Amino acid sequence: MEQRRENILHAARTLIVRDGFDALTTRRLADEAGITAPTLYNLIGDKNEIIRQLVSDGVGRVGSRATLGEDLPPLAIAEGIIETALCVVAEDEAYYRAVVIASDRVPGAFAAAGDGPASVANAAQISIDMMTAACRAANGARLLEGHVAAETLGLQIFIGFRGPFRDWANQLISVGEFRRRALRGLYMALAVDAAPQFRDILRAKIIELEPPFHAGLEEAA
Repeated sequence: MEQRRENILHAARTLIVRDGFDALTTRRLADEAGITAPTLYNLIGDKNEIIRQLVSDGVGRVGSRATLGEDLPPLAIAEGIIETALCVVAEDEAYYRAVVIASDRVPGAFAAAGDGPASVANAAQISIDMMTAACRAANGARLLEGHVAAETLGLQIFIGFRGPFRDWANQLISVGEFRRRALRGLYMALAVDAAPQFRDILRAKIIELEPPFHAGLEEAA
């Protein structure tokens, strides 16, 4: 049964990349997967559930490849999650653009806690949990002062990633700008609760990400 489910998700990915999100109907997907529509529904569910599964699959790819070892500094863990996500996206940009755009049409597909129905299990919580773990490690290393809960910081980091992700998917920004904004969101969220020396490190990283101020003036001239 698991193999048949994987075959269905593979067929859904193929259909989205080849023909676009609107081509993803249960009938066309069943044909692509070589099964009947009732079998498709019994194995996975309706179109909305298929999209949720695709988003969850994408987040799972990041989680399986991100290095979360205890031997790494907490900031490197958090940065690594973002960099891994960007690498996974870059490997199949057309697919991830389609899935992110599609997820906005499906309740709870890529929602943070409180954004959608409480009954909807969503892939976002996996991302939030990974960042929360990094924040807890930073608390343990006394890089953070502990005034803000690790869960709150993890959620805010995810929100700071989700916005640029959507802008990139809608082709409003480049993947380079996506990376810059996601990392800046990470550093600014951590800076709220950072110990003085760690705050200085985060500030330097934020400044390093910013484009040269004079370059903007020259372009305007």
